[in-house]
Amino acid sequence: MKKILKVFGHNLLDSAKDLAPIVLVIGFFQLIVLQQSIPNLFDIVLGTGFVLLGLTLF
Repeated sequence: MKKILKVFGHNLLDSAKDLAPIVLVIGFFQLIVLQQSIPNLFDIVLGTGFVLLGLTLF
């Protein structure tokens, strides 16, 4: 069980590293270029978490 959690954590971290540039580019464009706040921030964070979980399990 401990080994499975370790592998899951490693995969989760790898998926987060893959997803981070996409999130940063979109956030930069929204905040700096468009100069608008991020609407529905909670929904976006929740959706990003689901995407991260899906990438990890896939």
